[in-house]
Amino acid sequence: MTSRAQLPELLASARVRLDDAGVPLDRHARVVTPKRILGIPRRARLELDLPVWPLGQLLLGDDESLFAAGDTVTPREDRPIGYTSERQRARDELRTMASRAGIPIGSAVHIDPQLLRRPGEPSLTVAGPLVEDGGVLAVRWSTMPGAALRSLADYLEERIELLIQQRGTTR
Repeated sequence: MTSRAQLPELLASARVRLDDAGVPLDRHARVVTPKRILGIPRRARLELDLPVWPLGQLLLGDDESLFAAGDTVTPREDRPIGYTSERQRARDELRTMASRAGIPIGSAVHIDPQLLRRPGEPSLTVAGPLVEDGGVLAVRWSTMPGAALRSLADYLEERIELLIQQRGTTR
């Protein structure tokens, strides 16, 4: 059971385990819309931020920051495609922006994740998949009412083991 007071130690331990195991980091980026020039809108772009380890619905920064995952895309070359929905068009634009930002094709990039905890700060935002139930931090897998909760420590342990195992099979 993990309380707010135990969170910094838990995240530090997770970072050390992932780093020692050589688990590769993914990129994290924000969508930035530049100011207009002479009233003409400029194309939105991605601004790369710190690298993160993907832990399911959470992302752990290499500085021990914690995020709730946002959209995750893989970059691709810009080419015309027919779309069946505006959502597909928007995701494809994110893929193209990731490619323009210099992220290698095939790499994952996490777009606009929600910051839950800054490194070195005691404050924590309980939002997204992270919930607090009776003073214990837990992760909710689904937004459906009554969805099961999983202790944050158990959740991180399982996700770290999966990443380490995956790293071992892809060498």
